[in-house]
Amino acid sequence: MPLWGIKFVDLDDRWWVDLIIQEQAPEVSYVRIGSQVVCDGFKPTEGRVVVRKASVQPADLSEWSTDTPVVLDAAAQKRIFDLSGVKG
Repeated sequence: MPLWGIKFVDLDDRWWVDLIIQEQAPEVSYVRIGSQVVCDGFKPTEGRVVVRKASVQPADLSEWSTDTPVVLDAAAQKRIFDLSGVKG
């Protein structure tokens, strides 16, 4: 089954990512805040949620379109889950 991701930004310019495993592209959730409509990641789904609203830096995953589901190939998955550079 494919791994789907979406990168989105909130009104405070904080960037987030959702990752879900399921056959078809998950539906995108939008919320109205005042007069603006912003992406809020994926809608609830029957698929396996790997990550919901994980914080990322603005430059992270720069090859992803914002507010659009992307299916991740093996190379992209390896890059996302490579924690060798993480200290902690």
